[in-house]
Amino acid sequence: IVVTSYSSTFVIWDAFSGTIHCKVDLSENIVTSKFDESSGLVWVLTEISLYLYSINGSHLAHREFNKSKTSSLSVFRLSNSESIRYSLVGFVNGNIILTSYRADYSFIEIKELESPHQHKIVSLQIHGSNTCFTSSDSDLNVTLWTSIGVLSPHFRHELLTRCPICGSISSEQCQSCSRHCCKRCCINGTCLFCTGLSLYV
Repeated sequence: IVVTSYSSTFVIWDAFSGTIHCKVDLSENIVTSKFDESSGLVWVLTEISLYLYSINGSHLAHREFNKSKTSSLSVFRLSNSESIRYSLVGFVNGNIILTSYRADYSFIEIKELESPHQHKIVSLQIHGSNTCFTSSDSDLNVTLWTSIGVLSPHFRHELLTRCPICGSISSEQCQSCSRHCCKRCCINGTCLFCTGLSLYV
């Protein structure tokens, strides 16, 4: 099952057969939508609201945000035994909130996090272990979050996009170690570190 959104409509459909399961029209433009496979929940983020729908398109909950427009959404991958479902919402002003939903209350609770960001949140990436996540903003700032809070307020995208060998812009990925490096430092798909290491192993 896949969820696709466009304009103010989202569609739940079967990717294998290509058949549409259901279609839901909202009165607001959709920023993004996510499907939580283990719970069968569809998270739909508009510029001012977060909606929750069942896999059959039934409306379950709605939460409106008044302070700023939203910009990104990420959903925690939890087992189907977990009764509370969580997500992260990023905003244009740099704010980030943690949301929680309990089916027995049909209500979305929110907790505003102490975000160091001052610019639009463009990405929220949750680690597969659900122990930490990173937030990225439009000014290329990246922050690592754990259960104790912000760990790296000065971490920037350049550390991920520059070649670790010479410092040039990275454009290749090493097939051996998956490190990103520039074309000059990646020969036949292998970075100079791995090439040098293979000579001694």
